[in-house]
Amino acid sequence: MKTITIVMYVVMVIIFALTIFVFSRPLRSTTDVYILVDRTEEHIASPVTDEILQLFALQKDKWNGANFHLERLTDVSYNRVSRCSLAEAEPLFSSTFIRDADVFAFTSTAIAALDSLAADTIGRPHSSVFIPMARALNALSVSSAENRVLVVYSDLRENRSSLSFYDKHTLALLREDASNIESQLLTDMPLGDLTGITIHFVYEPKDEADDVTFRLIASFYEQLFVSRGATVLIGGSLTQ
Repeated sequence: MKTITIVMYVVMVIIFALTIFVFSRPLRSTTDVYILVDRTEEHIASPVTDEILQLFALQKDKWNGANFHLERLTDVSYNRVSRCSLAEAEPLFSSTFIRDADVFAFTSTAIAALDSLAADTIGRPHSSVFIPMARALNALSVSSAENRVLVVYSDLRENRSSLSFYDKHTLALLREDASNIESQLLTDMPLGDLTGITIHFVYEPKDEADDVTFRLIASFYEQLFVSRGATVLIGGSLTQ
């Protein structure tokens, strides 16, 4: 009887200790980030590596998970995507040394992908912006990550044979009644539920006229995406 009592006591202590551990440990999460970088114009802002890496919060908790995706915006709708991932881990069952190595490998791969942008040839006669944005947003809409982010470095000017935001008539429609343009874009690529997704539009207009046009187009996309549940932030840098 005494032995049973001791065993029950030990079991209760273990259960109590595990309960304390579970409820006192930091809440970990995975961050899924898609980055779209426009290579069709010379003056468009480019990603700042430190700002991108801060999105994953690995400096706060190296046991967090992270998914990184980088795609160029060009004159076609489908471009190669650079990817790397880091799974969440539990320090109680993992090696700190191995985790540090995994975090280093993830950040090194992401940095190398971002650094490769410097070698790009800039300038295209056309630009496909919406379809890559919509495809990234649809991927984020079904992602299981707690934090889902799209960062777009672009002037957002669609410029295809069927639709051009350089056309004065198209810009007039954006000001007066954008429903036809919205319908055309959603026919090209429908959007899912964007609830919980944060979208950053990052661009530095080159002059006043460019600023007016960018604010018009960014406002159009903001309304389109917010109506489907997203949060949209617009600025000259990711941290602005």
